[in-house]
Amino acid sequence: MNGHSERSKREATPIQWPDGKTFAFTIFDDTDLAALSRLRELYSFLVDLGMRTTKSVWPIRGQGESKVGGATCEDSEYLRWVLGLQRLGFEIALHNVAPGTSQRAETIRGFKRFRNLFGHDPDTFANHVGCTEAIYWEDARLTGSNRRFYNLLTSNKRKNAFKGHVECSPLFWGDICRERVRYVRNFVHDDINTLKFCPLMPYHDADRPFVNAWFASSDGARVNFLLRRLARSTRSGSRRKAEPVSCMLILGRTSTSTGN
Repeated sequence: MNGHSERSKREATPIQWPDGKTFAFTIFDDTDLAALSRLRELYSFLVDLGMRTTKSVWPIRGQGESKVGGATCEDSEYLRWVLGLQRLGFEIALHNVAPGTSQRAETIRGFKRFRNLFGHDPDTFANHVGCTEAIYWEDARLTGSNRRFYNLLTSNKRKNAFKGHVECSPLFWGDICRERVRYVRNFVHDDINTLKFCPLMPYHDADRPFVNAWFASSDGARVNFLLRRLARSTRSGSRRKAEPVSCMLILGRTSTSTGN
């Protein structure tokens, strides 16, 4: 982050949503386990509500074995449906270029295909579970004692495991990220007010120069847990009226935990 000056500026200028609105809400849909049999009804409901959210995709099937897969843009029926979402005003984002690990050449191919399909590079990106070309992922997101503590908690099993930002690695694509992606998702939290636990987003981290700007999200994959949090938020509504509220909810995630 850019230090005290940016923090003070943000705190001195509270966010005011357009038209006097008191909060903002959106969804970033991780494409894990994507299947038209489940997605069509969900997105039809969002359209009926007048909402236009973010749907992530894998532009190519890739060569790597996937830990968690789903439909890709090489499925013609699925691609037609996604292009239909884009025409309706939904943002199409990237969740790595394929469901499995991709080396640099394949990542470049995936970016080219994304641009060919959707007419532009992805504005937003989120790392996908199991893709070891993930950029600044797991312990690489952290610094100093936080990083050491994280590796201790995970028994060093994820230490230096992800290589998208490592220039000497065949999985490196940091320069492509910096050139072609505006925002990358970082931490995910249980609090439904995303802006409360990450008030500076979008923010730049000078120690991680291949990402232009980071954003955070709130965990929406565990439905029962989410409903409990919403109920708690409703009961404490009078307190929340005094603070800016923005909820960027994640759907489709297959692995969830606080701060992960």
